[in-house]
Amino acid sequence: MIDGELGSRTTRKESYKWSEVISALWSASLCGGDFLEDVGETGKTVRLAPGTRVPSADTVGRTIKELATDSIEYTSKAGNTYAFNPCEKLNGLLLDVAMQLGLLKGGQVVDVDFDHVFTPCKKADAKYSYKKDFGYFPCVYSINGLIAGVENRDGNTPDMFGERYVYRCILTDDWEHTEKKIIELYNKRGGREKDFDMLNNDFMWKHLPCSWMKENAVFMLLMAMCKNFYTCLIAKLAALFFGLRPTSRVKSFVYHFITVPAKWVRRSRTWQLNFYTDRPYDKLQFL
Repeated sequence: MIDGELGSRTTRKESYKWSEVISALWSASLCGGDFLEDVGETGKTVRLAPGTRVPSADTVGRTIKELATDSIEYTSKAGNTYAFNPCEKLNGLLLDVAMQLGLLKGGQVVDVDFDHVFTPCKKADAKYSYKKDFGYFPCVYSINGLIAGVENRDGNTPDMFGERYVYRCILTDDWEHTEKKIIELYNKRGGREKDFDMLNNDFMWKHLPCSWMKENAVFMLLMAMCKNFYTCLIAKLAALFFGLRPTSRVKSFVYHFITVPAKWVRRSRTWQLNFYTDRPYDKLQFL
């Protein structure tokens, strides 16, 4: 699906596919990687699997730039310019992959949470924010932990001076429940802060690799896709592996699933991966 929607990168057979690039990011994050450069370190081990191709960190970086699209600028009446990058093609792929994984279903009624998270970074086009630091202010759409959309924005949200006002409203098309019920449902959204925490600390948002907002928008979306892969995977593994839950963080996943002695052996003209553990890896045929 990924290669089909994004198209071919090149006509050369030896070049890496989009899916192989995303797989490299996915492998690095699942092994506890914090930086794009960790793709290279993880690749040393992943390449031991017969027939597996893993691009270098430099190749992944170049590929991210190939997917970048120009940001859109908006000028306010006061003359201030703000930029945002919707990355529409990748956002469409993000939803299609979620459907393919079964995380979303056609006709399903969902509650969509929308929020901004400040991502501090010292990039060439990072703007100074009211958070008193340079960075971006990406907005994220999430559905009960599933990342459904990402739009990167620059960090120059206007500061507030003088009196501070707090405005609260809930936008909904639910005409059946009472206002009290809707407010109670909304109050549960505090759990979505965990999504930002995971994106920042488990899926590399804290260490954006590129110099420009439009390229980092691509990286954010690819890592959001990796988080959705993880959401699907951890739900399946939690049913088999002691110590894992559907809400387990990557650190716990690494400890209970990744860190195990194993060896590739060749038997009957085929490669087999032997695990030296009593963990139920033999029940993972669904993968």
